Amino acid sequence: MLSDNNFVSETLENVQYLLPGAKVIKLRGYSRAHKVYTIAKSPVEKWKVAAGLSGSEIAILIRKGHWIGASIPAGGIVIDIDDSKQGELVKGLLDAQNFHCHCIRTLMGGSLFLRITNMGKRKLNK
Repeated sequence: MLSDNNFVSETLENVQYLLPGAKVIKLRGYSRAHKVYTIAKSPVEKWKVAAGLSGSEIAILIRKGHWIGASIPAGGIVIDIDDSKQGELVKGLLDAQNFHCHCIRTLMGGSLFLRITNMGKRKLNK
């Protein structure tokens, strides 16, 4: 099992690999007040103006069972799909067009992470 420090370091590395320049933010998560998934995955603060979380803040939040997320920087695209079958269809479409993405399963479905550069020059396969 990873220690808190190793887990946080790995989390920050993964966020920067998938979404370079992103900042880690606190999400609402499930609670008595937030039982709806779309509310649970929304940020607690105004993420555009709030500073990203530090490593020690991330460790505390994770230890307490809070949810964290990441901002999406310019050049990054996240496709959030709350239905796993639809997610598989979208992944298949991206694969057919030779888009490379990183996929994660979430509570309700999944997210596909893409880094886009020179999008205007790309020709789609027919």
